[in-house]
Amino acid sequence: MDTIIAQIRTLALTADEPGRASIYNDLRSLLPDLLSPMDMIMDLFNSHLRVAIVMLGMNTGLFRKLALHDSVWTPSELAKDLRVDSKGTKITFTCNTERILRYLAANGMIEETTVGHFQAKRTTKMLADKRSEAFVLYAFETCGPASQAVPGFFADNNYADITDNKNTPFQKAFQTGVTCFEWLAKHPKLFDALQQVMTGLKSTDWFLNFDLFQQEAHRAASSQVHLGEDIFFVDVGGGHGHQCIQLRDKYPHLQGRLVLQDLPEAVNHLPPLDGVRVMAHDIFQPQTIKGARFYYLRRILHDYPDSQCIQILQHLATAMESGSRILVDEIVLPDVEAPWQATLADVSLMISLGGKERTRKQWMELANRVGLCIEEIHTYDVESSTSIIVLRRTILLSLPLLLTTTLAAPSTSLDTRSDSKCVYYCGSHCYWASDISKAQAKGYSLHEEGRTIDDYPHVYHDYEGFDFTVSGTYYEYPILDDYKVYDGGSPGADRIIFNGEDEFAGLITHTGAEEYDGFVACEAV
Repeated sequence: MDTIIAQIRTLALTADEPGRASIYNDLRSLLPDLLSPMDMIMDLFNSHLRVAIVMLGMNTGLFRKLALHDSVWTPSELAKDLRVDSKGTKITFTCNTERILRYLAANGMIEETTVGHFQAKRTTKMLADKRSEAFVLYAFETCGPASQAVPGFFADNNYADITDNKNTPFQKAFQTGVTCFEWLAKHPKLFDALQQVMTGLKSTDWFLNFDLFQQEAHRAASSQVHLGEDIFFVDVGGGHGHQCIQLRDKYPHLQGRLVLQDLPEAVNHLPPLDGVRVMAHDIFQPQTIKGARFYYLRRILHDYPDSQCIQILQHLATAMESGSRILVDEIVLPDVEAPWQATLADVSLMISLGGKERTRKQWMELANRVGLCIEEIHTYDVESSTSIIVLRRTILLSLPLLLTTTLAAPSTSLDTRSDSKCVYYCGSHCYWASDISKAQAKGYSLHEEGRTIDDYPHVYHDYEGFDFTVSGTYYEYPILDDYKVYDGGSPGADRIIFNGEDEFAGLITHTGAEEYDGFVACEAV
């Protein structure tokens, strides 16, 4: 056994980062096979105490003290130098230091060299890092109480899924009616800890080896545009602008074509960023930058339930032009054997924010609900399954079913709106992506809830003899909320067709369909 352990240590010391992660995950997966039932129970019992004692060590400066001076300490020597700042008064750490040190050593956080003597080890130095302190503080003060509230919350709510970010275990734990983010805004110490946590998360250069992005970035170098005239990249909710800065440094020719957007409190006090346009913007408001090549969302959508993600994506979809893409930088959960770190993030998001990490199917369904589709998924961090999900607008081929004649081109006089682009054609009329997406999202939302408004959505009964190739039972819902039509016909004559899985099937309309006996269906392909 000693030989095997020595070999593993040697491998770990010489392995690159993927190799180290592989060794760790393999050993971690082996552990359950070695646990007795009592081992498992004791490990669960210890998990709550472990983070509490680590928090105690951080509050007293214990880990920093051990890591700063690479020497062996007795408990009494350490106790003399440890101080706690309590309401402006320095208090000497006089609890039984040896018992705390012994616990930390037994849990692999410090090293016990001989009886009553302790020193730092690799783990100690990790815990002495400021970012580690922020992680533990946020976990202990925020995630801990929310986790404790989980069983009671689900019992109180009949074990229903969490879909409201104002009704989660977090609200139960802290007895508040506001969202986690709103609560944190009033608790600056914990909000600052969260900011450090987000900054400290692995930030791989996602655009390296990402062919689509690199091709467009190089193409932009030869495009004949004036500085700032054509926006290439919008970092939506981009915080302090790290992504824009990375891109500016990697592709200097993009200076003036990079935009950082975030809430006023996040960007108003930033120093000037050379080559980057900084804008105050709320992700739940219409996107003011139209037709950018890329709209980038990094770890934004996982913070929100589907209903709010739809709002965020809808505003971007409305701003897109045919060449635009949305880049969603998020975890894509594997269908099986998801990494434990990803599942930790998923459940943590659920209990505090009503958010989630999503599978490929869930990302696809979310995109479809706003008239978008997945063009590509570029996984740049295999260990965590973190990927760039490339979204583009859904392309419809407008063909009247049961008809062989070609549809007439839409009248240019109809294409007068400036807030979005006319991209769908049915009959001799054009429809705007924003209206189609809103109708589908609203109709499917009502379908999921089992509700109707003026009898919509209802099952599409195929009275007109049309059919669609999308599988499942079809439902129809008016394209406009006021049930009016685009041009002519009768109220409710323009309808979106989707199935029970929220897959877009097509349109049916009287508008502009006079030459087709007054009714036409157009299928999504």
